[in-house]
Amino acid sequence: QSRWIAHHQCLDEASSMTENRFQSGSGLGASSGSEDLLNLLSISAIHGESVQVSEKQADENIFLNYGQPKVVLEVWTGKQLRPLLRFWLAAVILSFIISTVNGIFIYLEESTLIEFVTGPNPDDRQSALVFVIHESALIWIDIGFRAAALVLLFLLLVAFVHCYSKTDPALRLRSQNYIMALLLSGLIILVPVRQILQLQITNWDTPAASVVDSRYYSSETLVIVWSLQESLFSCWFIYYIWKKSLALGGPFAKQSRWYAEYFVGLLFVFHLVCGLGFKIQLPALPFVAVLSIIQMIRLEVNFRDSAGASAAIVILLALYELCILVAVFFNLRMCKKSLRQSSYVTTRSQNIVFFFFYANLVQYVLLSFALYAIEIFSVPHEWQSLVFQVTGELFLDPWQVPMGIIMSCLFIVFECVPMFPATSQPWPLCWRHSERHVNSERVSFRRFERVLPTGKIEHMHSKLMILETQLLMMNFCMFAYEFGNQTKKPRTFEELCADQADEYSVREYICCEETDTHCVIVEHRQRIVVCFRGTKSGDNLITDLKATSVKLSWALDYPAPEQQIISGRAVSGGDNAPTAHVVQPTIHALELNRQNSRGSEQRARVHFGFAQAYRSVSQHVLETVKNVYRKNPRVIYVTGHSLGGALATLFSYHLSVSLQLNNRDSIVCVTCGSPRVGNKYFAKSYRARVPNSWRLVLSGDPISKVPKTGYKHVGTLVILFCDGDLMIDPMLIEEINHERGSSSLVSHRMWRYVTLQLIHE
Repeated sequence: QSRWIAHHQCLDEASSMTENRFQSGSGLGASSGSEDLLNLLSISAIHGESVQVSEKQADENIFLNYGQPKVVLEVWTGKQLRPLLRFWLAAVILSFIISTVNGIFIYLEESTLIEFVTGPNPDDRQSALVFVIHESALIWIDIGFRAAALVLLFLLLVAFVHCYSKTDPALRLRSQNYIMALLLSGLIILVPVRQILQLQITNWDTPAASVVDSRYYSSETLVIVWSLQESLFSCWFIYYIWKKSLALGGPFAKQSRWYAEYFVGLLFVFHLVCGLGFKIQLPALPFVAVLSIIQMIRLEVNFRDSAGASAAIVILLALYELCILVAVFFNLRMCKKSLRQSSYVTTRSQNIVFFFFYANLVQYVLLSFALYAIEIFSVPHEWQSLVFQVTGELFLDPWQVPMGIIMSCLFIVFECVPMFPATSQPWPLCWRHSERHVNSERVSFRRFERVLPTGKIEHMHSKLMILETQLLMMNFCMFAYEFGNQTKKPRTFEELCADQADEYSVREYICCEETDTHCVIVEHRQRIVVCFRGTKSGDNLITDLKATSVKLSWALDYPAPEQQIISGRAVSGGDNAPTAHVVQPTIHALELNRQNSRGSEQRARVHFGFAQAYRSVSQHVLETVKNVYRKNPRVIYVTGHSLGGALATLFSYHLSVSLQLNNRDSIVCVTCGSPRVGNKYFAKSYRARVPNSWRLVLSGDPISKVPKTGYKHVGTLVILFCDGDLMIDPMLIEEINHERGSSSLVSHRMWRYVTLQLIHE
């Protein structure tokens, strides 16, 4: 699917030019002020696979090639990203369920007598009454989880290496080398060394009591392998996060190239000293060593005796990891600030990778802390206390199914899959469709309207955006604000656009004083434009605040099926019986109504205030547009700003249901700063009815982000940035990032949409 970004370099000049032309009476037509604005725009195209500027595109002045994407994250659509997000959500829920159930299961178990062999003589034993917290069944469950995760990471590693080797060296990233090493470290930590040790040190065949042999703890091979395994994984995990944060930019990106190698290498030495020298088994999870201090306190470690050195090094190591984590997040914060101050066009790849990495890292840190805390406080500590008293080894990692390791592997998966080379799109792990499907879903871009060989103007359709037409619709949104002022007469087309006054004419102006709803119907020889006025009065504001929902059928004021009006008249019998060309549409409409009553339309609900305002003018507007269309069928454009955008959305849907056109692209809806109108069922029905719908939103516009709960946007999103960037059909990540950005009511002003100028508060 194509992604398009436009950037104009002379923003202030273009803004003042457009505003002056509109105010002087020559800004409505796209061939005047809008054309001047278009001439100052430079367009760069971003394709899902490659960017090629053809002769046809060159004639349309598309230049400044943005470059070929390098990772699949840059070309993913929302449909391709959602399976990965669902996988993440399922894994998180499963981890919490298993940790919670495991803790409950342990507390319900009765205490068992544990006998610990303390010397070479098997009769030298020490007994204690503790909870059995590591039965063989739990250990085998742990091994099963590790085996499944190991297979998944191994397949990812093989696929990643294959795709990376097939990629052009010019398109490879250094971070992809780190990811392959991260996958290897994940494979290392999943080898069940500790589980094998647990199965060996306990005699599960003893009926009366569990017998533990301390001599196994001094097994040099297992202890060394275990310490190396967990130290290598934890340190490389931290190293990857640090290097990735520096690779994304920030103030320390160039000055601290060797800091990560030095400090993480020192951390690796500390881990080995803890494991081999002081016999301290720290948790394998990175960044949770702070919670190990709590576990050490629960084990009643005396800081004044021989264990004081062990306690001191645990505290030192925990603070060391915490400092690294703070440094990483500080650099990410500065990097985020730097990216916001840069043009999105030049930093798009960095923005996408940064946002995904930041979200992945935050969720990992929070969830790993939560899961480890559940393990600490749900597992009785008598077992670790007994081992510490007998052997002197300090086990700070709870012995149960380590859901934290599963979360670490989940982090690795989320880092690996989005960073596959962009040329690996056909691979199943990247959730790409066939080439034919990708081409059919691609959104095309054109700067100017072209005159076809038939003499007609080329109109937008659901897969073609024409910038000139979009700017023209913006001007019509502004034109709608000319109406509704009783003290000021609306300006005519001669006053607004003298060179196109003979091409456009106001067919009818419709208003409802009770709801203060206004609509203007404009005719052109090749198009019909229906523009709704946005919020301008106190009554309009009250309409906006009525955020409860009503059924869509009430909003559209549907009559009963047997009383449906077809072609402007009621169906009757006798001598006045309709002909076949009337009966067939009638049957089709009745059948469609019956199907919709069982489908999404029956469950569709819309904003009550918008529905109430629309009902006040709907029948008058609908009949007028239908009459104009029957006389001369043309493409119908419906537009509006703010509240007008919501009304335009409802009218577009209503008109599509009423006209039943074979070509549904004949109804074009263009909204500016429109709020959400209905729930997900309305959005689903709307996409089927009005596929040729475009939603223009200025970055920082707060009205486009409300209402939030229970409502969903419709139409292809086009984000307009204050610095001149234009992004069409953005990725899901970019849309989420836009939603979470800062907002200001100044950005909702209609003049901001018309002029695209940066206004500072």
